[in-house]
This record gives sequence, C-alpha cells and structure tokens, in this order.
Amino acid sequence: GTDTLSISGPGSFDLNSLAAFTGFENVNLTGTGESLTLRNGQNLAVNAGSGNSVTLGAGDNGVTIALAGSSDAINIAGNSDTLNLSGAHDVVTVTGSSDTVNFSGAGSSSGLKSDSDLTVTASSTNVNISGSGHSIVMAGDNDTISMAGVVNSTMYLNGTGNNVTLTNWTGVTLEGDNQSLSVSSTGSVTGATVTVAGAHDNVTVTGQFSDPWGVIVSGTNDSVTVNGSSPIHLVSDNTSATLAASNSVITIGAGPSPTGTGSNDTVTVAGTHDHVNVTGNNDAVTVGTYYDNADANEVHVSGSNDSLVFEGGFGNIISMEGASDQLLVSGFYNTVNISGTDGTSRLYGYGHTVSVSSSNTTQTLYAYNDTIGVSGNGLTLNFITDPNPGNPSGSNHLTVTGSGDTISLVGPQNTVD
Repeated sequence: GTDTLSISGPGSFDLNSLAAFTGFENVNLTGTGESLTLRNGQNLAVNAGSGNSVTLGAGDNGVTIALAGSSDAINIAGNSDTLNLSGAHDVVTVTGSSDTVNFSGAGSSSGLKSDSDLTVTASSTNVNISGSGHSIVMAGDNDTISMAGVVNSTMYLNGTGNNVTLTNWTGVTLEGDNQSLSVSSTGSVTGATVTVAGAHDNVTVTGQFSDPWGVIVSGTNDSVTVNGSSPIHLVSDNTSATLAASNSVITIGAGPSPTGTGSNDTVTVAGTHDHVNVTGNNDAVTVGTYYDNADANEVHVSGSNDSLVFEGGFGNIISMEGASDQLLVSGFYNTVNISGTDGTSRLYGYGHTVSVSSSNTTQTLYAYNDTIGVSGNGLTLNFITDPNPGNPSGSNHLTVTGSGDTISLVGPQNTVD
C-alpha cells in the first residue's frame, strides 16, 4: 500500500534527523508555520497545508520546503508559497498562485543544478533560476522569471503577461497565441534568444542582446517592440516590429531555423544606427516619424513589391536591390543605391548621393538637387526633377558611365555628363 506522514503542528522537521519515520511515500502538511527538509535521495510527493509567509500548500499561507535530495517530485498546490530547491534532476510542478520558487543548488554551479526540469502552471508567480541545461515550462499568467546564469537553458511560455529576464546563453520561447510578454536582459548579454512562435502575440524586448540570434519571430500576425539594441529576425508573415532604440539589426525573410518567407511584414524604425535587411516580399518598412527623424540607419531591400519610407533624417544608407520596390525619402544628404528592377524611387529633400546600377530594366527616379551616377547597361531611366509635379524646379547632376542606356529627363536645370 501507500503510507502517508501527516504533520499538523508548527515547527521544523528534518527527515534526515527523524530516523524513526521511514517507509512512507507521501507527506501531508496541514498546520501552519512548518518547515520541512526532505531526506536525501528519497522520492516523496509533498502536499502542503496552510502556514505562514514561507509557504507551500493548499492554503493561502503555506510552509517552507527545502529540497536537498535528488530525483524528487514536488507539487506546489497552494498560494503564496515558497520553495527553496538545491537538488539535481528534480521535477517541480507548481499549480498554485502567487508562489515563489528559489533555486540555490550547491557546488560549483550557482543555483539549481544542471539538467533539471521545472513546470509552472500557476499565475502571479516569481521564479528565480540559476544553473545550466534546464528545460522550463511556464503555463501561468503574469509570472516574473529571472534566469541568472542559467547557461544553455530554454524557457517555454504558454501564458500571458509574463516578465522574463535573460542572461548569457539563455532563451525564452512564447508558444501560445494572443499573449503578451516582456523580456529584458541583465546588461549586455551574448547568445540569448527570444523566440515568438505563436500567433497574434504582443512582445516587448528591452535590453542589449547580441548574436546569435537575438529576437526570432516565427509566428504570424505578431507585434514586437524592441527598446534596446538587438538582432531581430522576422521569418514569418504578417508580423509588425518596432525598433524604438538604436543599434539594432533586423532581418525580414531570412534567418535561423525555422526559416520562412518573411512576407507582408511591417517594420517601424525610430532609433539611429539600426540595420534593416528586407529579403521577403510585400513588406512595409518605415524609418523615423514626422516628429522624430531617424539618422545614420542602413536599410537593404532585396525582396519584391516592398515599400520603404524614410520620414526625414540624414546620413542614412539605402539600398534598393529587389524587384518592383517602392522608395520614398524625405530627408537630406542620404546615400541611395538602386540596383533592382522595375522600381520607383521618390527622393524628397536634397543633397542625396544616388547610384543607379540596374541593367536591362526600367527604373523611375524623382529627385531634387541631388548628385546621381548611372552605371548600369541597357537601362531605361525615367528621371523626373522634384517629386512634386506642381513644382518642377531643381538642379540635379547626372553622370552616365554605362552603355546602351535610355534616359528620359522631365524638368529644367539638369546637367548630364
């Protein structure tokens, strides 16, 4: 049969010291103010009762449990409970709410020892994790998770309103749909990965993440806001991303596994010194806003039917390398490289340096007081001075070094070499 040890009074109970209590499989804590230390190596299922501020159990107060053994199973069913865990290869399931789980394994590894599993289905829970090689599943809502020094560990989330702090070589994957997640870093971290795999999710990333891979969006119809410097990969379709800080790198349509087309995405860049690569199709990228210009950014567009808009700013580098792409620039003194096919580029402002190297295709270019070099062969260039047809003024200078080109000029005061 199955034997059960029931403890109902307050106090501390160390099963390593209570040698007379042996042969039971379950422990029930039904009192208050209890502290239980499990015997090393003994497989026990603990169902805690109610207690004080240090808690585990079915009540709103609970007990304190120190788990020092190995290969143990604990069910935290109560609310406002605390678990202090230092064993290895343990499996922990949390079904209560407002619980706190602290991992502080001994030895050279700080925190929970390697290769342990944690499953948390509770809500409003605080989890502090250290160690290495963990697989962590969080299914509750409004949880706060800190992964301090948890090398080569990944957390899988299927709840909403969670807050996660990552360190070097840790990862979090949002698997659910219609969920929200906030991710931050402990300073500048390397090898941390944020994966958005669900649909219709809203994710905010704050911090400094470096390759590999940063933020990976593989779900659909997701919204991602990045407030710190980080590489971002949009490998799915119908996703929106906002780069609110600076020094970020975003790639649309290609990236780490899983790969995807990265089509029909929307990206807004509000910072400076960001790098955007667009390899998908039918994407829309906006750099800067009417009130806040973005400077010194670099954008490469190699997909098809993409739209790129620069709202002001200067010192940006723009490369249009795809087919049937649309460019609108309203800033000053930007560098624009056009090498794709059948595109249209409208350059508001002035002082841009433009290179058109497309060959055997047609390009349409609107410009005003810019320096333009044409080096493609067999190019048909429809060149119109000033994007505003009602003000056909301006003075552009074209230098043509290619062969077999056909250039149509509309507007006065242009010079051609």
